[in-house]
Formats: sequence, C-alpha cells, structure tokens
Amino acid sequence: MDSTPSAPLAILLSEEPDEGLLVSTLLRRAGVGVTEVGRVAQVAAVAARRRPEMLVLDLGADVDAAPRACRSLRRVEGLEEVPMLVVSAHNDRAAREALYEAGADAFLGKPVVPWLLEGQVRAALRPHGPSAATRLLEENRAWMSCLVHDMNNPLTIIGGGLGLIAHDPLTDRQRRALLSAREAHERLTRLVASLLDVERVDAGGRVKLRIERMDLDALLENARRILEPMAAVRRVELSLRGTSGLNVTADRELVLRALLNLGENAIRHSPEGTRVHLLATAEACDAPGVRLSVLDAGPGVPEARRESIFDRYVQGDSRGQGAAGLGLAFCRMVAAAHRGRVWAEAAPGGGAAFCLSLPRAGSRA
Repeated sequence: MDSTPSAPLAILLSEEPDEGLLVSTLLRRAGVGVTEVGRVAQVAAVAARRRPEMLVLDLGADVDAAPRACRSLRRVEGLEEVPMLVVSAHNDRAAREALYEAGADAFLGKPVVPWLLEGQVRAALRPHGPSAATRLLEENRAWMSCLVHDMNNPLTIIGGGLGLIAHDPLTDRQRRALLSAREAHERLTRLVASLLDVERVDAGGRVKLRIERMDLDALLENARRILEPMAAVRRVELSLRGTSGLNVTADRELVLRALLNLGENAIRHSPEGTRVHLLATAEACDAPGVRLSVLDAGPGVPEARRESIFDRYVQGDSRGQGAAGLGLAFCRMVAAAHRGRVWAEAAPGGGAAFCLSLPRAGSRA
C-alpha cells in the first residue's frame, strides 16, 4: 500500500506479507508512510517515483537473502546512501557482519521490540547531526550493548555465585561467592536505575537530589568494596589514595553510582596485573571543591574523543570493548545536577584519568 505524499516514506521489502505485517504496523505508528513490496525490482520502481527516507528489509528464513538484497539495492541509482535497516532472526555475529558488508546500516533481531524499531525510525528521520546511516548503526549498537554487555557481567557473577550455594553447609569459598553475587545484584540494580534516570531526564524530568554531608574516605571505601569482585575476576588491583578528611554536600547514592560507573569503566579497560586508583583530592577552582578521580593503566582516551565519550550511546571504541554508552552519560548528568563537572584526561604515566568535581562541604574538625 502506497504512503501519503506528506509522510516520510519507508519502503518495506518483505517476501512474506504476514511476516512484514508487524513491522509495517510499527512503522506507520511511528508516523512513517509505508510502501510494501515483495521483490527487489519493485523497490527500484517505487524509488524512481519518490525517493524514500529509509529502506526496511524483512526477508524471512534465508540467511543469504538479505545480504543479496542489500547489495542489489545499493547499486540502484538514488539509493546508495538511503538508511537501510534489516530485520532478521539470524542474530549471530557472522550474519550481522555479512549484512554490514553488503551495505546495511543497522540490524534489528526478531522478535521485534517495538520501541527499538521506533528508535531506529527516529534516528533515520532526524534532520541534523551525523549521517542517518551512522545514527542508525550507533543507536542499534547502543541498545543491543545495553541488553547484552552491561547486564552480562553482573548476571554471570550472580549465576556462578548462586550455583555454589546449593551445598550446605557453606564453605568459605561459597560464602565469598554469595557475597560477590549479592554485590553484583546491587550493581545491576544501579545500572537499571541509571538507565531510567537518563531516560527520565530526556523526557523533560528533573533529578531529585537528596543532599547530605558525606565523608569521601567512607565513599571511596564503599566503592572499593563493591568493585572488588569485578576487579578480582579481571586480575586488576584496586588502590585508594587521597586526602583524608574531605567532605562534600551531595546526593550520596548518585555520586556513588557515578564513581562506580567510572571504576567499572577503568577496570574493564585495564590490562591484567595493573592497578586502578580511586582517589579524592581538594581542588581550588571558582569555588572550593573536591575532585574524585579514577586512574587506570589502559590505552587511554584520544584527546579528540574526551568530550564525545560522555554523550549518550557513544562508546570509547579506542579503549577496547565498551558498555552501552550510558554509564559516562549518567556521570555527566550527576555532575551537572550538582553544579560540578566530569571530564577525561591522560593519567600520569599513561592510561586514562576520569575526574568528577563536586562542591566541597569543608573538612572535618
């Protein structure tokens, strides 16, 4: 069915109409006009009458059908740069790489999650910023990373720990495993809360701060205790350094979560046998404040990327495997809410230093 001329156009290529019904319904719900076709040649014919804003391919069970279609459509005049989304049940790495090599910009696995598809549509139709193809790929990678990478490590620890407590009585090793599982569960809870906070602010909400005076020595020790299981698994040592007696007036839970995000990021990118330093120091800026820093011995962050890595869904690819790109964005949000700031710089001796500044409450007597 052809779309109305006023709506952005998506051409949906689906060999089985029943298979494409959900996708076409979701596209229309997102405000996109849809022209459904069953063959590649029909896409070219529709595009000759009106250039589409995006192409969506839903080609069923044949793992080779989508790459063939992608290559064919990229050879059609006028479709070389049109954002192309492939919906497929083939979700393994080889299948996705074959699609990207064939010209696809983004991949969406089945069963289709409505809000993921709608996010792809919004990215494709956004008028400014990076190319639509880049936006589609980054948004899809971000959400998939959120579901896989960020949740995978805590859930792995939880599963291993709970598996060990099946025996009674508990050995010392089992007790330690249980403790690690509980701390991983806390980490996962904070991760989900961070995601919800970021989305709530984007929707126009405001972060409600619970301001209190807190001891940074205790905060750093709490962070070290929570991060220890992850560091032990990756054979990274944690070290506490800083000026004793510093206090801040801030939201304890939000600052702790921000510090943990920075710590997890540092551990994730640290080579085995190296050390991650958590430290608090006084700083003199426009107003007296304190600086919480996390230093690692990893590959560092190129200067050109030290601002963009704090944007939502941007990953520090130069630092190896990343998370969803929400952790550092959350840190920026926490800093802004406290009228502080967060930034990255080179660590002394190599590696990266991530710093969070906060207003100072004063020193203990």
